[in-house]
Amino acid sequence: MTNEIATTESTNAIQLANLEAANAVAAIISAQAGATYCSIENDGTREAQSKFFNALNNPEGRVSDCINQTIKVQDVLIEMRDLTNEETGEIARVPRVVLIDDKGKGWQATSIGIYTVVKNAFYAFGKAPWKPALEFTIKQKPTKNGSMLTAEIR
Repeated sequence: MTNEIATTESTNAIQLANLEAANAVAAIISAQAGATYCSIENDGTREAQSKFFNALNNPEGRVSDCINQTIKVQDVLIEMRDLTNEETGEIARVPRVVLIDDKGKGWQATSIGIYTVVKNAFYAFGKAPWKPALEFTIKQKPTKNGSMLTAEIR
């Protein structure tokens, strides 16, 4: 086997593992309200359980307050929620995403854009937790219906 073939096989194995991780995150978008995915490793310690609880219950910040700033994302939590459109009364199922930084602080957004960033990060970098943390620079892009949160990773 040549070095080139070995490298290709290794790259394909990494891409397949990353695709499986991304597919797990992608599957939650069609789940019922309340379905939750969290990358925090539950080792049974109070610290891990508290980190999960705080991300789920009371994230400290809002992603929308961090435009053009960087969040060092180590873990993520995605929870599907049903929200009612105040103008139409229509109920939409949307992802609530909590980006958890390398110090355990949570930043939340109910945003398809941030959900897509996380899904794509799983595909590119594998599943979280990411060590070292990925540096997400939060951006806001105009859309035909207003704007959308997104991020760049450097």
